[in-house]
Amino acid sequence: MLIISALSKIPTLFKKNSCVTISLTLRFLFSKYSFSKLKLTGTTIKLNNRKILAGIAEIIGAKDKLIDFTVALDKLDKIGAEGVTNEMLVKGISESAIEKVQPLFNFNGSNQEKINQLQELLAESKEGLQGVEDLRFVVNNIE
Repeated sequence: MLIISALSKIPTLFKKNSCVTISLTLRFLFSKYSFSKLKLTGTTIKLNNRKILAGIAEIIGAKDKLIDFTVALDKLDKIGAEGVTNEMLVKGISESAIEKVQPLFNFNGSNQEKINQLQELLAESKEGLQGVEDLRFVVNNIE
C-alpha cells in the first residue's frame, strides 16, 4: 500500500519518459520512505534493463536465444555461476558465448564501475549502449 500510494503521487507529466519516472519514483521513495524508516535493513535493489540484456545477447552471438539467456542469467543469485552455465548450455547457448558473458557472473565494484564495465562489454551494440545510458541516468539521479 505504501509504495502504491507513493507511486500515485508522481506527476503524470513525467510518465512519458520511463527513465525519468523510475528516477523520480526511486528518489521519492528513498527520500520519504527510506529503508531505515521502513525497518528494512540489508536491502538491495537490483536493476536490469531490457536493452542491456538484448545487447549482451547480441554481443555473445545469442540474440536468437534472448529469452533463454535472460531466464538463466536471472537465476544467478539462486543457482550460482555453474548452475547458470549449465542451464545456458542445456538451452543451446554455445560455450564460446558463455565465456564472453562470464565476467558478469562475478560483477563487482561501485555502481559507476559496473556501468563502465557494461559500456566496455557493449561497445559494439547500439541497443546495449542505449540501455547503459538509460541505467546511468537512473543511477546518477538516485545516488
